[in-house]
Amino acid sequence: METSRIILAIVLLLAAAFVVVLNWGCVAVSSRNKRRGIARHYSTVPLVSAILTGVAWLIIPWEGRHWLFTVPALDIANWMLLWLPVWLMLGGPKRNAPVTSTGQTDEPITGNEDSNIVNDSQP
Repeated sequence: METSRIILAIVLLLAAAFVVVLNWGCVAVSSRNKRRGIARHYSTVPLVSAILTGVAWLIIPWEGRHWLFTVPALDIANWMLLWLPVWLMLGGPKRNAPVTSTGQTDEPITGNEDSNIVNDSQP
């Protein structure tokens, strides 16, 4: 029974470490895209690594298990979540002008789809 608890805790820790690596990868790719002018953004997932590590901490039968929380401490998404209140107090998100594609106009849609038809019945 103890061996299965250890194996399950290790699997949960590996899953948490995988989430940490993916979060760092998302930040790296998003910053690279921003430098290149690409409007694609990859989001991070905060607290997932902390939840997985917390469950592993509850399951693992060892006494010196506090080192497990180094995994979520290395997660950039958790650090971003800690900085969220400061960022919101300093101004929050900056809204950019809407990007329109080349074929669109800013004219309102009237709903009259037959506007190209000429009415020749006028006297």
